[in-house]
Amino acid sequence: MPKSITIMKQALAKNLKSFNFWFMILFPLFILAVLALIFYFTAGDSKTPTALVSDDPQIAELLTEVEGIELDTSITSPEEARTALENKEIQAYFQIAGEATDLEVEIIHTLGLAESLTNLQMIQAILSNYQMQARAAASGIDPELVAEMLQTVDIQETAYYVSDEGLVQQGNNIAVTSVISYALTLIVFLVILFYPNIIVTDLAQEKGTRVMEVILSSTTSNQHFFGKILSILVMILIHFLLYTGIIALLWPFVKGMNQVQIVLDMIDVEELLAALNIYIFVFILLGVLIYVIMAAFLGSVSSSNEDAQKAIMPLTLLGMLGYFAGMYGLTNPQQPLIIISSYIPLFSPFIMPIRILNETVSTTSIWIIMIINILFLALVLFITLIFYRSNLLVYSDGNFIQGVGRAFNIVKSERKN
Repeated sequence: MPKSITIMKQALAKNLKSFNFWFMILFPLFILAVLALIFYFTAGDSKTPTALVSDDPQIAELLTEVEGIELDTSITSPEEARTALENKEIQAYFQIAGEATDLEVEIIHTLGLAESLTNLQMIQAILSNYQMQARAAASGIDPELVAEMLQTVDIQETAYYVSDEGLVQQGNNIAVTSVISYALTLIVFLVILFYPNIIVTDLAQEKGTRVMEVILSSTTSNQHFFGKILSILVMILIHFLLYTGIIALLWPFVKGMNQVQIVLDMIDVEELLAALNIYIFVFILLGVLIYVIMAAFLGSVSSSNEDAQKAIMPLTLLGMLGYFAGMYGLTNPQQPLIIISSYIPLFSPFIMPIRILNETVSTTSIWIIMIINILFLALVLFITLIFYRSNLLVYSDGNFIQGVGRAFNIVKSERKN
């Protein structure tokens, strides 16, 4: 074990100094920073500068309360409104004529504003309601009775999923859990896309430069293997801690934003924390271990960087299939294809967090799938250790497929002997 720790430290020191590792960490942060800046500067302009030309002061009071528009009450005539529109002081103005019982409404706006003025239907509803109230008053009908007749019906939503235990009620954070599910699926995909590639490349470089012969002269293949695996796990932990630290530093500034506060008000924190249970992280850990160990197997039969890139391709494709299955599962978590795929260990880390967060899987199924993943991990580890020991010092001038075939032949002959 001490030699495995030494190998882990050496691999860690090498990879932490590499450009690829820091690019993996900083590039997503750069993208998020750009998106945050765009969001920050556009959020302040979310209200549409608008004017109203009308002789009815009650209409101005009604439109002032509408969110999404900023009503300039200093503009009162069509000439002033048109001039303000030409000077880009406003983006639209309403010109309302006629009596309250028969309103004539026209909106004049700059090109393309109709798409950004998303509350136009709300304004139409307000003015229609105002006109109806005026007509009711003119006809001698009680306005309160009209208001009661126009009152909308509140619809309460209760979502269930069908499990082996019958109908189970879903939580109130469906929208939020969907976002978290997407984020977890993307994170798993990025980890599986990047870190297995590191171990394959490391092993191919050590074999290609014959450094492997020096290393194995003072340690065993198993110690070398576990040292490499530990280095990858520590790198993932460092990656996670760096992101956690950055989020902790920025959170006091981010949570004060109005848009973020609106989202937080919609979330039932206790229920959300209950949904983020330990099972999710167990499946992610098992999935990462399976992919990293399989990458070590592929790296052990590679003899150069070119072989390493070819070797990692099947694993990358499997990861992509799992990611796309997870994306499909976000909107269809109870589809038979998604349920069956969640039992496949190579796809479980992508799909099971989604099924758990959306509460579409029973506890019994969770344990069954977890046992399948553990057994598959043990099988992959057993096979990899055999090939790892037999092929670390075997060099092949052929392509990767030939190298795999040669590795099987070597293991077969060793087993016979």
